[in-house]
Amino acid sequence: MTENRKKKALLFIQSSDILQKMIDNLDQLSYQPVITNTITEVTIEQIRGMFYDIIFLEEGFQNLSINENPVFKEIVRMPMSLRRNTFFVLIGKKGKNPNSLEAFSLSANLLLDSEFIKEKEFFSMLQEEINSYLKFYDTFYRVKKQMNQGRLG
Repeated sequence: MTENRKKKALLFIQSSDILQKMIDNLDQLSYQPVITNTITEVTIEQIRGMFYDIIFLEEGFQNLSINENPVFKEIVRMPMSLRRNTFFVLIGKKGKNPNSLEAFSLSANLLLDSEFIKEKEFFSMLQEEINSYLKFYDTFYRVKKQMNQGRLG
């Protein structure tokens, strides 16, 4: 994620109550929400170009299963050198929770139960998850830079 521009979050969310809650929370985290009602080739191209710092994808968006969804397919096949630049959140139905191993198996950074988003603890949990992600990759890029300069290894 870059520091030189306004941080953007792309939202593929159909549920109006979840969408509003996400917009409110993203505003508090200083992210500019970009709401889309449909998946287009332009949207997929923008994802390929990593114009978004966070992408939220609700299960069943446009009545597609996760495995049928073009956004999910694009993120799964993306090379890690690009993929690590975007925090990817899958929003699902009951039974899913912030489970790192399950999220990893789906190429996501975070899985969220759609009901949990309505809880008051949601904002602090989302903030903590994003901060952990940013801290990890800040360290990753610092070490990578030091290795490239011959200062490690």
